[in-house]
Amino acid sequence: MIEKRILKVIKDNLQTKVEYDLSPEDSIEELGIDSISYIDLIVGIENEFGIEIDDDKLFFPKGEKLSYLVRLVTETMNM
Repeated sequence: MIEKRILKVIKDNLQTKVEYDLSPEDSIEELGIDSISYIDLIVGIENEFGIEIDDDKLFFPKGEKLSYLVRLVTETMNM
């Protein structure tokens, strides 16, 4: 359930719209997410889940997949 919500927030905040359901295995960069749009995504995720992700974890995850964001949110919620 959390994974689906995270992927929906990501899809809703993408600058380039995609016509398919996102998967945790999708590449962050291949979806056109750069360092600036990444911050927008983080803000959207924080607002959706009522969390605040630690600043030290906000680096742009070059080469990562969306599963990185799912893991980041899950870890933050479990703290």
